[in-house]
Amino acid sequence: MTSFTPDDVRASYGFVGALAASVPEMAGILNTAVAQQWTADRFLMAITSTHWYRTNSSAMREWVTQQAVDPAEAAAQLGKRRVQAAEKAAALGLPIQSQLLDQVALASLLGGFDDARLGQHLARNYFDPNTVDLTRTTGQVAETQMQLKQLAGAYGMPNDEVWLRGRLGEVIRGDNTVEGAKLVAVNYAKAKYAAYADQFDAGATVVDIAAPHREAIQRTLELGEVSLQDAAVQRALQRGQAVYETEKAARQDARWQYTTNAKAAVGELATRIGKDFGYLA
Repeated sequence: MTSFTPDDVRASYGFVGALAASVPEMAGILNTAVAQQWTADRFLMAITSTHWYRTNSSAMREWVTQQAVDPAEAAAQLGKRRVQAAEKAAALGLPIQSQLLDQVALASLLGGFDDARLGQHLARNYFDPNTVDLTRTTGQVAETQMQLKQLAGAYGMPNDEVWLRGRLGEVIRGDNTVEGAKLVAVNYAKAKYAAYADQFDAGATVVDIAAPHREAIQRTLELGEVSLQDAAVQRALQRGQAVYETEKAARQDARWQYTTNAKAAVGELATRIGKDFGYLA
């Protein structure tokens, strides 16, 4: 009968034997298997019944195994994941400390993250929209921030930083989209400027609808650019009035008295009164 040494038995278990030596729960099984000269099949069956094996993912088991049997390759794989994590963080615009990249790399490796899952992991764990400096954003964060600001402006939403940060966080984390935020903006406009609800549904923005009213006020009051938030513009939109009505209302605005047309009208009135009373020929 052939006699096997402990080293012979260990060798017959291959890489699983090397793994077992590095996991405390399995080490006892390995020692028993070697002492009793278990077959490889019996040893593998015992290993797969352990708590460690049953409660860890296949990726975790493979990673621990590789660390045990080929540490150089394990380190190379982790390094590759680290580079991917750094590149993805930069593309997203997430400043992340170097030491944290090791954590991200390991999570990515063990979780088998693809590019989308890696981005979601970074956004959910390393991006705080409430503390990010909105004047120094980069990457996807900066692009999304710009889109949301343009959206809010187009639909006449107040300059609300809380709203912006909230939606920015949702979009970057993947819980919402810019299109989803647009729906909120459209509903805001429909509630505030109900007369134009159908036009908003058809794709018009508050800026589009306000344009002729702003031009009428600007022309009548001889102003430079008139803000969308100008009180006269807001009254016109909330009342759903025609442009000619906006122009007429502008002549009742306190600013009208300072226009050239107003002064000319006052002069003409004074001349007419003077003539009526015989003071002027």
